[in-house]
Amino acid sequence: MLRELLERAGRPAIRYLELTVTPSNIGSRSLFTSFAEDLRAPVAKSTLFEQSLFDDSDHEPELLLRIGPIQQT
Repeated sequence: MLRELLERAGRPAIRYLELTVTPSNIGSRSLFTSFAEDLRAPVAKSTLFEQSLFDDSDHEPELLLRIGPIQQT
């Protein structure tokens, strides 16, 4: 689905993808890291939302993953 988004004809050039995941969501983190590797694009990770911002004390922080710059094909 992500590759389709990047390859659609007539779309504006997409240079970066940004998404949030929790630290324990290893499946999603692995998927997006692998996708970035396939694109030969770096992945920058940072904390977007600290755990203290959530009412649910069990909620993990939300990490921001930024893939890019993405080279146009």
